[in-house]
Amino acid sequence: MAQVREVTPNLSATVETLLGDYLQSARQQCEGEQRKLDGVIDAVNDLHIRHGFLSDEFSTL
Repeated sequence: MAQVREVTPNLSATVETLLGDYLQSARQQCEGEQRKLDGVIDAVNDLHIRHGFLSDEFSTL
């Protein structure tokens, strides 16, 4: 504990700040990944609208 007191006088405030920063970073990363996935979905949908899918030519019945 002495080492902690040398680094920060208020451990709980430091942990709270670090946790808040981590959560914000994780949220931004998830949002970025979601934007990428949305872009892929949009591209596949556009491809399907323009050209259809090969599987559309075959009936499953």
